Order: sequence, then structure tokens, then C-alpha cells
Amino acid sequence: MNREQRTLLTILALAAPKSAAGGSSHATAEGFVHQQGTLAEVKANTSIGNVFNVRYFLRERLGVDYKGNPSNFLLNDLSIPIWYGVRGSGQLRLAGQHLIPTTGVDRLFLLGGMGSLWLDLKVLFADPELLGEIHLVGGYTHQGVRFELEHVLNGTQDRITGATTRGHVGYKVTDELLVGIAGETRYVPQKPIDIPLGVFVRIGP
Repeated sequence: MNREQRTLLTILALAAPKSAAGGSSHATAEGFVHQQGTLAEVKANTSIGNVFNVRYFLRERLGVDYKGNPSNFLLNDLSIPIWYGVRGSGQLRLAGQHLIPTTGVDRLFLLGGMGSLWLDLKVLFADPELLGEIHLVGGYTHQGVRFELEHVLNGTQDRITGATTRGHVGYKVTDELLVGIAGETRYVPQKPIDIPLGVFVRIGP
């Protein structure tokens, strides 16, 4: 692990956000070390006001590969409830140097003893064409072991433009510390499939 990667994980550990009182806001910070580099991810969401149940969500992913090449992804999302648990959202993304306005709907399904499933449908106003996105996130915890699966599929009316699947299996050492193994598969047409595997540490609820 080089100096930049050690610095990335040190900053992550020192700056990890904590839960806000009352549970109306929460944040997590995660470090993922794999055979191709490192990845730091921060997620945070909070409510804004008490009348319309507006929610703000932030997600940032900062990566460094073993050649020192950086990557970044940032999204800011505002959503409001519209019908039977469905929320409408407006979102602004920064992927590398590309700024992408996005809109869509999402819903969280609580499955009792089966965990939870979050479904998100988005339209990306990416130049030169509109892109659609299906985003699924499932989670389940059993006796301190946490299982998570995230799948993102992007495409147009006539073709798939990309797909990413992420999996986590971790053990809850405390209520705010999860450690385990993780992996991703990344598919882009006409490019080799990228499969980073490694270990992760997550701080937060």
C-alpha cells in the first residue's frame, strides 16, 4: 500500500461521521482495500424541515489505483414523498469531470425478517442522449452478520451501456463498526470486466 492509499484510509478513519441525535440524520464512512487499489466512500442523509418530509442524500466515492490514478463520483439528491411510500427526487452527479442532472422515483421495501430492498428508477440527462438507470439495494442482518447486494444497470431504449454489482459480507463488531469482505463487478460494452475483491471497514450505523 503506497503513501497516498494510507493517507486516504487514515483520513477516512479520523473523519468518519457519527449518528445524529434522534435518528433524523445519519452518515457512514467506508474504506475498501482491494487488489487494484483503494476506495473511500461516504454516505449521509438528513431530513429538511418537518412539513414536506424533504430528504437530502449525499454519496461520494473516491478511489486510487496502484498506479496512483484517482477516480471520483459524487451525487447530491433531494427527494419528497409523492404516493404510498414512493419518493420523487432530483439529483446532480459528478462522475469524473462530467456533471449529470438526474431525476427519478424510488421506494424502500421493508421485508420483515427478510431484510430490506430499495428500488430506484432514474433518468440521466447525459450528453448526447438520455440514459435510464435501475438501482437495486438489498440488505439482511442475521446474528451480527450483515449481507448486502447492490446492482446498478444503465442503458438506453436499445442497448445496455453499463452494469455494476457490489456485494458485502461483514460482521458487526459494534453497532457502528462493520468489517468484512467485499467485491464489485463492472461491465462496460467492449471492455474487459473489472472485478476488484478485498476487505472493507465501515464506520457508522
